[in-house]
Amino acid sequence: MELLRKYIISIGLVILWMFIFMHMSIAKYSIENTLQIGNLEIDRTSPKVEVIYSTKEANVDSVKVILKLNEAIKMIDGWEQVEGKNDLQKIYTKNIREEVSIEDLAGNKTNVEIHIENILAKKWSVLLEKVENSNIDYPLYANKTHEIMVWLKNEEGKYLENTLDEKKIQIQVGDQMISNVKIEIFEEKEDSIKIKISNIEGDGKLSIWIPQGSMFNQEGEKNAETFLQTDILIDNTKPKVRIEEEKNQFAVLIDADNISPKYAPIIFQELEAYGFPSCRRIYGNWSKANGWNEELLLEYSIIPVQQFSYTSGKNATDMAMVIDAMDLLYGKKVDGFCIVTSDSDFTRLAMRLREEHMYVIGMGESKTPVALTRACNKFIHLNLIYEADRGKEEDMESDEIENVTSLDEISYTIADIISENGNAPVDLGKIGNRLNAKYSDFDVRNYGYTKLSVLIDEEMDNFMLVQEDTNCYVEFKELTSRETIEEEVIHFVKKNGGSLDNLSAVTLELKDKHSGFNIKDYGYSRMSSFLRSIRCLTVNGNTVRLKKRREKGERR
Repeated sequence: MELLRKYIISIGLVILWMFIFMHMSIAKYSIENTLQIGNLEIDRTSPKVEVIYSTKEANVDSVKVILKLNEAIKMIDGWEQVEGKNDLQKIYTKNIREEVSIEDLAGNKTNVEIHIENILAKKWSVLLEKVENSNIDYPLYANKTHEIMVWLKNEEGKYLENTLDEKKIQIQVGDQMISNVKIEIFEEKEDSIKIKISNIEGDGKLSIWIPQGSMFNQEGEKNAETFLQTDILIDNTKPKVRIEEEKNQFAVLIDADNISPKYAPIIFQELEAYGFPSCRRIYGNWSKANGWNEELLLEYSIIPVQQFSYTSGKNATDMAMVIDAMDLLYGKKVDGFCIVTSDSDFTRLAMRLREEHMYVIGMGESKTPVALTRACNKFIHLNLIYEADRGKEEDMESDEIENVTSLDEISYTIADIISENGNAPVDLGKIGNRLNAKYSDFDVRNYGYTKLSVLIDEEMDNFMLVQEDTNCYVEFKELTSRETIEEEVIHFVKKNGGSLDNLSAVTLELKDKHSGFNIKDYGYSRMSSFLRSIRCLTVNGNTVRLKKRREKGERR
């Protein structure tokens, strides 16, 4: 019995152990299975995204953007899925900076930035709607007074206020860009803009340049560079009938008793360079023949003024000319006077006119006294020009040109000008201006030349011309050495017995040997100062002597 009881107990324990083992195995399987199912349902990881651009080159028409993904995501508006992949793609046609939100199937989100700036901006143009010219009906008399009104709009028919920079607009007339033109916004409307253009110079068809960036459309895009050509023709040409009105007006007063009629063409030809002869009068006793016939007076529109000779042998025209000159002066009818005479009696008249700030031109023959020629702002020797024009200047007698400024004096003045410039080359034009200012009668034609450069080159051995590009300069030729000049001076004094009572004789001797000699070239303003620097000479007043041999400091 006891054995049966132990057997039953053993069998129960085995059954209990087996029950516990099986229960534990079932429980373990159930837990593992539950955990496995949990891994499928819980996902808290955001999707990984790589942004890929199809190109980084500048000024392209479009850019394709691909979002490379590591898992499937929900679709995004405007994007499409790449075939066979989780990736998305989109084509952009304008520059943009935006943020795209991406969400996977479990609801996890991430944001990526799309930045595109290499797409060429949309091309659009500014259109010319209407153009008006304030002077379109009077082009010949509108000199630099054109005022152009221009209506502009973009190709979309839209305009945003304050999107036009008028400072960037460029105006072209013909083939020339106009720099000083005035441009201002005159009126702004919703669909157009009106600008005013003034101070236009030049001649030709008016065109307008709208540079890139001077106007924007509603999307903020810059316009491409736009060329607008109008049908307006700008004509700033001055009418020929008005040219004379803008010149200085001169009163031409001719003394028929002193001036030959053969000079009539030269008188008015020379005056053209200074102004327009609005008043033309000639004074004489027309009851007597003087060569100024009716045909000549009519040809040059000269008004004859009759003046009888009250006394035999007396010239009666002088006072008549003076009276008329004063009337014209105080009547403020002219800007200057041209006194045509060789009579020195008119010197005081010329001086009085210049006191009133009148420009006085004198014309006469070279026999005219210097007093009259110097009293004028400019004096023209009619006979010298007449003979030069006929090619007969070589036939002129020396006494005919005695009152003309000598070439030596001209040469000395040029030397002074160069010396003032530190012996450096001086522009030929500057020299010409100085000579004209200093000598009222200076004219290269007086010496048989038409150019100052030729006159200097052929008549003045101490100067040379230097050409640099388009400019011509005058400079000294290489000077004779100081030692040579000193030796010549000593020899000259010795030849005259060792003593000279006139310093000017030394100067004349040196000028005779060296054309154009000027003591200033050697750093001295006076010949006496130069002579004192020579050790073997003494200078006392106007006398120069050789020192005695026994004196100290003698130089042989």
